[in-house]
Amino acid sequence: MPALWLYSENDRYWGPVKPRQWFEGYREQGGLARFVALPPVGHDGHGIFTLQPSAWHPAVEGFLRRHPKPQATVAELANHIEHARKIAGIAHVVAVHAY
Repeated sequence: MPALWLYSENDRYWGPVKPRQWFEGYREQGGLARFVALPPVGHDGHGIFTLQPSAWHPAVEGFLRRHPKPQATVAELANHIEHARKIAGIAHVVAVHAY
């Protein structure tokens, strides 16, 4: 299942290095994904999704056009997310949003 990784360049919670390391770990384990470095927002880009939706909308819209909504159950998606978390070496997933 394709994944889209979006991180702001000035995310003070994760920093600029960790997200790329997680992404590379995910890809090395066979994960199909695209990483998008979003522009800095204010003094902390961690809130970019609510502070500046125009920064990430084009990447998400393009991703959704290329990858139509999967026909999967919530349980299947949860299993995929858990697998992705483990192979990328992420301690936990804070939130998953479904649209």
